[in-house]
Amino acid sequence: MSKPIDKSIRKYDYDGNLIEKYCKKCNQWYSVDEFHKHNNVIDNLSDRCKYCISDYHKEYRKKKKRINLITPIRKYDGKGELVEKFCKGCNQWFSIGSYYKHNNDVDGLSHRCKGCISIISKEYRKGK
Repeated sequence: MSKPIDKSIRKYDYDGNLIEKYCKKCNQWYSVDEFHKHNNVIDNLSDRCKYCISDYHKEYRKKKKRINLITPIRKYDGKGELVEKFCKGCNQWFSIGSYYKHNNDVDGLSHRCKGCISIISKEYRKGK
C-alpha cells in the first residue's frame, strides 16, 4: 500500500505534470528545478528547496569547524610525529597503537579507539 500524495504542497499542470512544490523550511513555492532529487519521496524531490539545504550545510560546516577548533584531537611530540589521539567514542586520549588504520582520515587512523569499535561491532551484530 503506497502513501497518499499530499497535493497541498505540490502544483500540477493540466497534463498532471508536477510544476511547483512548496518548501517546508522557508514556506515558499518554487519550480521543481529548485529541489534536489530524493528517491525516498513520492515525487522524487526533496522536501526542502536547494537554497534551504545549502544554508543548512553552510551552518553545519561552520558548527563543525568551531567544534574542531575548540577540541584538539591529536597530540604530537617535538619532532612533529603523532603520539596520541582523542577517541570520539569514549572521550579519552590513547596512544596511536590503540587505533585501527583508516585511510580516509588525515592521520590515517580511525576516529574511535579499538575498544569503542569492538563495542559498536558487537552491538551491530546483536541487532542483526
